[in-house]
Amino acid sequence: MCEARVQKRSLDYQKSIEIEVIKRKQNEFAIKLRKDKRRDKIIKRRYNESNILEDEAMGSEILYLGTPSNMILQSFPQLESCTNEVEKLRIYSSILSSKSLYDDIILEVLETLRISLSLEEKNPRNYFLSCGIIPNIAKYVNMSYSNDIISQAVWCLCNIAAGSDEYVQCIYELIGVDILIELIKIGDSNDIISQAVWCLCNIAAGSDEYVQCIYELIGVDILIELIKIGDKLIVENATWTIANMIGENADITAELISKGYIELLSQVLTNDPKSARGIAFSLTNICKQDKLLSLVHARIILNLYAKLVHLDLYHSLCGILNLIRNDNNKIDIVLDTPEVMSAIFSNILGTEPICELCINIIGSISSGTSKQTDYLLEKNILEILKELLSISSEKSLVYIYWTLSNIAAGTYNQVNLLACHDIVKYALNGLTHSHERIRKEASYFYKNYLLKVSVEYRVELANTKIFFILAECMKFSNTENLENYLNICYKLLEISNLTDVDTCKDFEESGCRKNVEDLFYHMNEKLAKDAKAIINKFFNE
Repeated sequence: MCEARVQKRSLDYQKSIEIEVIKRKQNEFAIKLRKDKRRDKIIKRRYNESNILEDEAMGSEILYLGTPSNMILQSFPQLESCTNEVEKLRIYSSILSSKSLYDDIILEVLETLRISLSLEEKNPRNYFLSCGIIPNIAKYVNMSYSNDIISQAVWCLCNIAAGSDEYVQCIYELIGVDILIELIKIGDSNDIISQAVWCLCNIAAGSDEYVQCIYELIGVDILIELIKIGDKLIVENATWTIANMIGENADITAELISKGYIELLSQVLTNDPKSARGIAFSLTNICKQDKLLSLVHARIILNLYAKLVHLDLYHSLCGILNLIRNDNNKIDIVLDTPEVMSAIFSNILGTEPICELCINIIGSISSGTSKQTDYLLEKNILEILKELLSISSEKSLVYIYWTLSNIAAGTYNQVNLLACHDIVKYALNGLTHSHERIRKEASYFYKNYLLKVSVEYRVELANTKIFFILAECMKFSNTENLENYLNICYKLLEISNLTDVDTCKDFEESGCRKNVEDLFYHMNEKLAKDAKAIINKFFNE
């Protein structure tokens, strides 16, 4: 009886679920949520845009379709009675949905729509979505039509897919990627191939789901073969597509590297700025997977960047920054590439975000070897950083103080060079900055600096009324910063034991002593212990 009961109870327990099954279900659920959210956004946008379409004045400002030719007006005289561009767009939608149209009419309508979508100062995608014209454009992406018609139709869809996620989803659901891949494979016109790749590029920028679909269908082989053709526009679009596909995907990056993609880029790079942007962006994403890159590949990439910094500085700097993170060997290669270093030092005092990237790269170099830090000091980096302190954004200031703390953590010779420079006094404002991260990096800078600098320079710093600054800092700091402030106080108070200068007096008058004593009861035991040690050593002995 007992055994029967146990057996029955054992049957009531749920069976354990395999980890892979759980992950798959979670992934499916996440994809469903994302799709539902996008669908809701489209429905909401369409509802709102149905009201926008009633605003004729707004439609005329955003949407411009030009004047129809006589051929179009003779075939569709209702266009003459249109009072605004929105009405005209509805009629064009009706025309494209008609059967047995002459190719000349189809081509002119598609060209008109493409020009409207290409106007940079306007964004008429809302009207195209609301009028229901996009499916009527998509039906002409068909090999049964002429190359010119296909090219104009794909071009229209490219410009629509260049918008936000809802437009990308709309194009993806209407034509998918299969027809685009077919056009790429069997298209007999570079123009069609280029437009198809461009559309694929915009879809790949939409989501990981779309990227996975593209990758499963074509991998990277077709795109590599297209780049080998050397056509500037195809190179630009294919490299941008690869860049969007890479994202954070290590598998795609590994396949590209194994198939000679980096070496191929060296062969096709020209002085054309447009194709250079695609190359630079794809390299930037490859460099995110820096652990997959050998030193040989890193050197090839730096040689590419030596040219690309003159064509696409922003993406080049992003890629260089990705490449050298936590890798001293790759930093050495950067330092051995004069064109790259010249571009960094030439633009470090420029405008954001270029300036920010340059400072970040300098910070990464300063975190490397002593020899690499010496290179920066020989380039007068301290004077540059001093000038940047007063003109930089908060984000750049974080990197400036990070760089200073790295230099201060260097050799005694490097710290003495730092001590001889007045940047130590100029940088004091960082300790009381409103930005938490800046205060943190500034506190590390002064902590590292005081650990190695000689007593005479400690006295100079004490004479700047730094205790009054520290007293203010302690009122609103977190545990990490407080630990640094206590270290700074300790090294400054040591001056009283080593010289005739009485730093204990300033420590008390500034309110630092009271703030330190308040830390006796801090919840962090180490912090409380360090605070007591300071008071016991310098005031109770």
